[in-house]
Amino acid sequence: MLHYKSDLTIQKALTGIKGAEKRTDTVYVGGPVDLSVVLALLRSKSTPEDGGRVTGNLYLMAGRPGLEAALTEGRPESDLRVFIGYSGWGPASWSARSGVPAGLSSITTTTRFSTPIPTLCGTA
Repeated sequence: MLHYKSDLTIQKALTGIKGAEKRTDTVYVGGPVDLSVVLALLRSKSTPEDGGRVTGNLYLMAGRPGLEAALTEGRPESDLRVFIGYSGWGPASWSARSGVPAGLSSITTTTRFSTPIPTLCGTA
C-alpha cells in the first residue's frame, strides 16, 4: 500500500462529514484498489468509537461514525491521519497468500464517497 501526502485537505475531501469543515490537515492518497474508501489512523489513550486496535495506542477508523467522532473531538494532526484509497486483498485472496484464516483478516465496514476521489483531487 502506497500513500502520498496530497495538497488536498480534510475539509475539502470530506465535505459533508461531520467535523471535517474545520480541518485543514493534509489527506494522504493511495490505492489503487478503491479510491472511494476513506480510512484513518488515530492515536488514542482510550479505545475510540468504532476503532480497531492496530497496535499499542494506534487504532484504525474504518467507519463513518468513528471518523466523525475523531474529527469533531479536535484531535491534533499528529494523532489523526486520514487516508483515501487503499491497496489490499479480499479475505480469501489474503488468506491464500498469508496463511491467516479469512475471517481474521478483513475490514468489514468502510466509509465510501459518491464523488470519486480522483475528481476531488483533479486527477480524473
